[in-house]
Amino acid sequence: MKNPDIYKLALSMLPATPHKLVYEDELILDDNLQQADDAILDDVTYSDYPVRLEFTLALFCQRGHCRLRINLMDYSLHDGDLLLIPPSLILDRVFISADSRLVFIGQANRKDVQDAFAGGLAQRLVSHYSGKPWVLHFGEERASTFIAIYKLMRGAVADEHLDYKKEVLAGFRHAQAAYIADALQKGRQMETYANTPRETTLLKQFVSLLMTHYREHRDVSFYADRMCITPKYLSTVVSRASNRRPTEWIRQYVILDAKAMILSGNHTIQQVSDALHFANPSFFGKYFKEAVGCSPGKYAEMQRGGVAKENVSAISI
Repeated sequence: MKNPDIYKLALSMLPATPHKLVYEDELILDDNLQQADDAILDDVTYSDYPVRLEFTLALFCQRGHCRLRINLMDYSLHDGDLLLIPPSLILDRVFISADSRLVFIGQANRKDVQDAFAGGLAQRLVSHYSGKPWVLHFGEERASTFIAIYKLMRGAVADEHLDYKKEVLAGFRHAQAAYIADALQKGRQMETYANTPRETTLLKQFVSLLMTHYREHRDVSFYADRMCITPKYLSTVVSRASNRRPTEWIRQYVILDAKAMILSGNHTIQQVSDALHFANPSFFGKYFKEAVGCSPGKYAEMQRGGVAKENVSAISI
C-alpha cells in the first residue's frame, strides 16, 4: 500500500487575491504593498492545518512582522528580511501583523521552470540552501532594489503584448537570484537559534535525520546512534539549542503528519497508523491522545467543517 502523505499545497491551489498575478501556472506574484496605511485590519493567524509546500517560496517583508513555523522550526521576519523556502517542507503556523507589507513570489518546482534562470546561478543558489529555509536581511538600498525588480516582473506578467515574456522574466528572476546569492555568500543569513557552532551543527543534523526517519523511528537512541553520540548528550544539546527535548521534536513531527493525513479526509485511521508504523490503531490512538488530548477520530470530527479551506486561504497575502 502506498503510504498516505501530508496534505500537499501546489501553486495552482492558492486562492485569488486582489493583487495576485499568475504566469502559466509556474510563477505567482502577490503583495499588499498598495494597502493604505490607515486601513483598519487585524493580524492574520494561520495554524493547526499543516501543509507540504510543492513550490519554492520567497517571502519578502518590506515592513511589519511575520512569524512562520516550518518543519517545526520558528522563523521571524522584520523590515528588510527575505525568507526562502525550498519545496517539500511542512508549513503549519503563520502570523502576519496587520501593518505588514509583504511580497510573495511562488515558483513551480519543475525542471523546465528552474531552467528559466539564466546560466548556472540557480543551481548554485539552490545547492546552498536546499533542504532548509533561509532568512536573509537586506539593507535599505538592497531592499529597494529587490522591490523594484519585483515590480518590473509584475509589469512583464501584466503586459499582454510582450512576445518574449519568458525571456524577460528569466532575466528578472536571475537578477533577484544574484542578489540572494550575494547575501548568502557574504554570510548575511540569520540563524534561528543563537548557540555555539557545535550545538547548532548537531541540532541541524538531528532535525535532518528526523525529517527522514520520524515515521519509522521514535526512539532517541536511534538518532543518537546515527550521530555517533550518546542519547544523553543528544538530549542535552538539542534541549539547550532549541528549548525542546528530542522526544518533543519526534512527537511533534509524528503528530504534525498524523493531523494532516487525518484532516485531508483521504485516509482511514488504520491507514494513518500504518503509514506512521504503529503496531496497530490502538497504540496510535493512545499516542495521539496523549499528545493532542483527544482521539484521532474525535480530532477529525472537531476540526473538519471548513477549517481546511479557511486556513489555506490565509496563507496568501
